[in-house]
Amino acid sequence: MRALGPISWFLLNVWFFLFMTRTEFPSLGTFAGLSYLLRGLAGFLLFFQLLYLHRIGMRQKSVIGAILILLIFLFGNFSNPSLFVFITGFGILMGLIMGGLIHSPESREIFKGLIRIYILVNLIGLFFAAITYYGAGLEIDFHGIMFPWSAARVREFMGFFRITGFQIEPGTYTATMYFCALLSAVLRGRIFGRLETIAVLSTLSTMSAWAAFAIASYVSGCLIEALLNRRHSTRLLKGLAMIVATVPFIGLFNIVDIQNTAYIQYFLDRFTTEDASGSMVMKLQAWDAWTSKLGVEMLLPRPLSESFCALCASPQDLGTLINMLWFMGLIVSIPLLLWLSIMAIRHVGPGLFLMSLPLIVAKFYFFDPSLWFYFGLLLFFPLQRRMSASDPFRKHIQQES
Repeated sequence: MRALGPISWFLLNVWFFLFMTRTEFPSLGTFAGLSYLLRGLAGFLLFFQLLYLHRIGMRQKSVIGAILILLIFLFGNFSNPSLFVFITGFGILMGLIMGGLIHSPESREIFKGLIRIYILVNLIGLFFAAITYYGAGLEIDFHGIMFPWSAARVREFMGFFRITGFQIEPGTYTATMYFCALLSAVLRGRIFGRLETIAVLSTLSTMSAWAAFAIASYVSGCLIEALLNRRHSTRLLKGLAMIVATVPFIGLFNIVDIQNTAYIQYFLDRFTTEDASGSMVMKLQAWDAWTSKLGVEMLLPRPLSESFCALCASPQDLGTLINMLWFMGLIVSIPLLLWLSIMAIRHVGPGLFLMSLPLIVAKFYFFDPSLWFYFGLLLFFPLQRRMSASDPFRKHIQQES
């Protein structure tokens, strides 16, 4: 592998930032394909630079597996092809191929660095958004500053201004930071990380409804990891200490009656069927439509133009993986998701499987390139061999992780 100079490293961060970040082109109409085309091209440039300029190898089975999944996706849209189908298929392919690239210590370190820098930049954007709004009362669109062609869509909702940093909306910030934690977990072979923990916890400040699920799953995954990793007694003790530490906070919660505060009431409203919450109403509407279609017609992949909920305001609100079951078909999605679950456990442990469950209800499209980057890592990233305490290379491997 060729050494990375400052210009090469800068370009890699630019491509990765564009690949992971969703933008829109409102001045050019409502066609969402331009955003996914930009992300797919950024993924291709990242792939090209690593493969051809820095000589990072790629295994043949990774290419074959990525193309096979792409062909299945295109087959489902054979009856009604469109430009959007090929653009989203290109994004899926680039996500899988980038996952297939990462099979050496050098490339692993590169992607770990890209993820850390991406998290830091987004945390800085969220920090400045919070400071300018709560400190000076200014509603600055930092996403629009970063991407002049795009603009953040969320301002005030249910009486709260929902900060979003450099992302296009609060839910997108939550999903993106959570994906970074998932990607980092596979690359490092463990879930817990200081920077990843800060990133996941920061999602609560965006007032995103599913951030509560994300944080709960992440913390539970970390605790399971600490409890199962008995070789590291300090981690086990820390995990038990975290559980014990929650007891006084539960008592404080009841004494202060914090659930009646405006912040907590906001989340309670989001998880009820009141008209004010909006999203839960749409989720239930989409769920009824999805279950009514559950049967033989859901076995095979279906085109993107054929929604299971034609009258729903936002079908993707039901959840990423549930939508995937419809569009990719049960006969394809169920074996694929089962294998991905097995690989998540084999790569990191049952904690990563638990941590991946919020993807079922996450509010973003199943063809998002970030999702397939995570799937690509699970499918193609080599399993790290488990080493005994007497292994002389154990310390070296741990330092790399």
